[in-house]
Amino acid sequence: MSGTNKSTTGHLASGARFAAIGFALTRRLERPWLADRFAFPTRKDLDSKLIGGAALYHVIDRRLHKVVVHHIPCSRKQG
Repeated sequence: MSGTNKSTTGHLASGARFAAIGFALTRRLERPWLADRFAFPTRKDLDSKLIGGAALYHVIDRRLHKVVVHHIPCSRKQG
């Protein structure tokens, strides 16, 4: 992740670990706590809407990153 500071990268990594642990624990339950059954996705194929949405998200995210992140003054001292 070029262009990001270490604290942002650390938060993303922590969030990914937390989500992975939660997902692993959820898969071990026989049934969810607040529902009758799990509703995991069953489709495994890719369609044009999925690929197009991912590509559009990537383009918009890159443009917003250039506009927002590079124009925010940093209040902390670098170094």
